[in-house]
Amino acid sequence: MGVQGARYDNIKDLVRDPDCAVRERLASDPGTAAEILYFLVRDDSPEVRRAVAENPATPRKADTSLSRDSDYTVRCVLARKIVGSQKGLLESLLKQDEARASKESAGVIDAALTRMREHQRGELQRLQALRAKNPAVRAEEIDFLEAQTAALETHLSEARCRLEAVRVIVAGEA
Repeated sequence: MGVQGARYDNIKDLVRDPDCAVRERLASDPGTAAEILYFLVRDDSPEVRRAVAENPATPRKADTSLSRDSDYTVRCVLARKIVGSQKGLLESLLKQDEARASKESAGVIDAALTRMREHQRGELQRLQALRAKNPAVRAEEIDFLEAQTAALETHLSEARCRLEAVRVIVAGEA
């Protein structure tokens, strides 16, 4: 039996039905009245509370109550629903953050290049001065340092900022 056409008195009976599956169907129906969903938030069955959390018609105050549910999976379902409802906003914020990070990364990369060049130049000068006094320092060591500097220059110049992960924190009312 569908919930959509049921009379209010019949729905009140469904809320108290001993069969968890009946209450779960009622909780997952977007046509269920807000006051019924409020009542189902306190259901003993975590499956019913998960269905209420997943229901897009669940009022915000009921969601707030579910955010403090003792069952972790109820809170996870609710968090997914909230994040999903804000998908457009989150995508917009991510694009803005990626643009800001790319702009800021240019300065970080330039600073890394400058530090690398200074360090490598110092090492090269030290090796060349050492070689002038000690013929045991081979030309291959200097060539290796120059090749290493060129490789570092290439890799640092090609470095790009990349967003690896995002953590979204869903906070309820205190």
